[in-house]
Amino acid sequence: MRVFFDFMVGTIAALFPVVDPIGAVPIFLVLTSGVPASLRSRYALNIARNVMVLLIGTLLVGGSVLRFFGVSLAVVRIAGGIVVFHAAWKAMNSDPKLTDVGSQEAVQRIDQHKDIAFMPMTIPLLGGRGRSPSP
Repeated sequence: MRVFFDFMVGTIAALFPVVDPIGAVPIFLVLTSGVPASLRSRYALNIARNVMVLLIGTLLVGGSVLRFFGVSLAVVRIAGGIVVFHAAWKAMNSDPKLTDVGSQEAVQRIDQHKDIAFMPMTIPLLGGRGRSPSP
């Protein structure tokens, strides 16, 4: 029983900084700013369910997919490091991409898309790769 408990604590400790639920709270609050509290609670439950299904599905199927394509874990680690480096480099050397008009259009698109439970909250924000700072 102690081994299982240690495994679970280690898994949660490893996933917590990757999923970053505390960092996703401001994004969730902005995306649900005009939504009633009951619908906001339903969104939160749907997002939590979607993230759990996605992460457990990846845990169960991910190794088989990598073996099918002949990709080793070392290659995934190297590619992940390159992706993180590239995202950090872009974040350090980027200019704002949206003008005031572009920002307003983005807000209108979010308002048109009412259900945020899967996109953008589950993928890519919570269940995607480890988050990097937005450029």
